[in-house]
Amino acid sequence: MIVEIQASNYQMEHEVWTNPNSRYKDFTGFKFFNPSLGWSSGPTALTLATQHQADEIYIFGFDYESTTGLLNNVYANTPNYKRSEEPATFYGNWTRQTETVIKENKKTKYFRIVENNFYDPQWHYPNFRHLTYDNLREVMLSWSKNA
Repeated sequence: MIVEIQASNYQMEHEVWTNPNSRYKDFTGFKFFNPSLGWSSGPTALTLATQHQADEIYIFGFDYESTTGLLNNVYANTPNYKRSEEPATFYGNWTRQTETVIKENKKTKYFRIVENNFYDPQWHYPNFRHLTYDNLREVMLSWSKNA
């Protein structure tokens, strides 16, 4: 993905974070995590959001396990991603890394936004809960009424 971003020069106009990699040593315009966590992009982005000390973080797109056994990724069928008819990617690293962030940052509230039929990793932390898209809609409406 970073090679694709480099080719487009997107990073010259927008902030792009990535883990350092010898393949990128001559690339310019990127921000590199230092030290690198060596984690997947989603949990790394969650770490960055947490480091900005937000009180609440709403997590979208962290589906983890596919409910169909096939790839469940919004980027399926695009360059650098599997085809939608291929088996889902192993999700254990994503769940473990995400749980680490939640567990280690007790002052931040994390809300994972999910479909009605979703994989539940069975985490029980006072600063974490699931919200369906319908629940989120209700929360957003209540905020706009109180604004």
